[in-house]
Amino acid sequence: MSTPSSNTSSNTSSNTPSNTPSCLTPLKYCVGIDVAKDSLKVCLSVLLPDLQIKVKASTQFANTEKGFELFWAWVNKHYKHKVDAVKV
Repeated sequence: MSTPSSNTSSNTSSNTPSNTPSCLTPLKYCVGIDVAKDSLKVCLSVLLPDLQIKVKASTQFANTEKGFELFWAWVNKHYKHKVDAVKV
């Protein structure tokens, strides 16, 4: 993952950390889930303001109650910016 440039804009929203340029704030998060009998294969990506899609992370969890709990913890770990809506 690349680091933000040092030329940060002074016009950042309250949802954007002060060290992140507003141009890098995702417009949307997307989680893809491939459900199988024994596993959940997941991929988290973001849509950036310049309409680029960046894959941020992918992994696999057991298709169990504990695996689902670990999945939500993983999503929350990677969810860095507040967005207006979350759809499942």
